[in-house]
Amino acid sequence: MNAELAWQVIAMASALGALTLWTALWWFFPPRNRFGGVWRWCLVAVVLAFFVIPAPVPKFAGATAPAFVVMLFEALFQTAGTPQESMRRLLVGLVAVLALAVIVFAGQKIFTRRRDH
Repeated sequence: MNAELAWQVIAMASALGALTLWTALWWFFPPRNRFGGVWRWCLVAVVLAFFVIPAPVPKFAGATAPAFVVMLFEALFQTAGTPQESMRRLLVGLVAVLALAVIVFAGQKIFTRRRDH
């Protein structure tokens, strides 16, 4: 299986998982609930980013894999593994998604209050 096809499968599986998670959260926490709305979207975005952030595979030039997979294999299964690069990419990606989620949440609160007044 070539790398492009593998990433297409990863993207489709992640999108299907994100849709399933969003639907499950919508079912358990309706939009009128405190957790509903923006919080649900933020959680789904973080989970989706967790699965699709790429990291280079050590000792395979030009090959990438999901960062959480590289991190797990390097940390748990390699005796001389170096999971720092994949951990760094995963952390930076998740912080970026969370920062974007906070900005969207703050924007929604600002514009909702202006509309109410």
